Amino acid sequence: LTAEQCTLMGIMTWRDFGRDSYVRSVRFHERAMVAKPDMPDAYAEALMTLMAGRTVTGSNVLDEYLAKVPDWIVAARPLAPGHAMLTLSIAVAMYAQDSKPIPLKEAVAQALRLAPFDARILSYCGWANLWCGETQVAYECFKKSLEFGRLGPFYVASLGGAASACVQLGNDEEALELADRGLELSELYATLFMVRTAALAHLGKIDEAREALARYRALEPERTIKNWQATNDYGASETGKRYFDGMRMAGLPEE
Repeated sequence: LTAEQCTLMGIMTWRDFGRDSYVRSVRFHERAMVAKPDMPDAYAEALMTLMAGRTVTGSNVLDEYLAKVPDWIVAARPLAPGHAMLTLSIAVAMYAQDSKPIPLKEAVAQALRLAPFDARILSYCGWANLWCGETQVAYECFKKSLEFGRLGPFYVASLGGAASACVQLGNDEEALELADRGLELSELYATLFMVRTAALAHLGKIDEAREALARYRALEPERTIKNWQATNDYGASETGKRYFDGMRMAGLPEE
């Protein structure tokens, strides 16, 4: 396969958002880097896939590739100017290391200036905002992504992002509606079951929330509140705390 074909395969492999898809996707993107070391898309896709994966799973399946992130960032920086996706991906990877929100927010603004109508960029900007606690801004990015990208492979991810933002903002009914739309397309995307769990718990439907949690833990048995917060605490925001509280009410263990 050519570098371009590897990158395309990586993008398509990730589209069901199951745990194994993250590993398979990054493997293709690494092959693209090896085949064409000056290809910015390969680094951008690999970094974003890894950063998304680390927030979803509590297992060590991504550790082999996470260890390579610092070297990938060094190789990618000279390729980033003018490239919206790579600029954003590097900033997200740096935020995962240092938890400094200002550089991430600046990168989000730059990416949106470069590609204001790109559904994938909008979705990734939504996740970046959500991860650093800018929940309302994240929701707006996800809604735009859903509007512009109805036929794209990342439509499900935008549904998951918008649903996550809704739970954090207290819009539990809308969160359930968005999650259910996503589950019609993929039952391997654990985030959708997280949303259902927290939203149902906040609505007082504890039995249904526990059923959703069981579906979630079948996909991510290692997940606890502690290791979730260690990888992503949503900028220690009050909205993020609401998400964790919903999971606690349904029975997700602390550690």
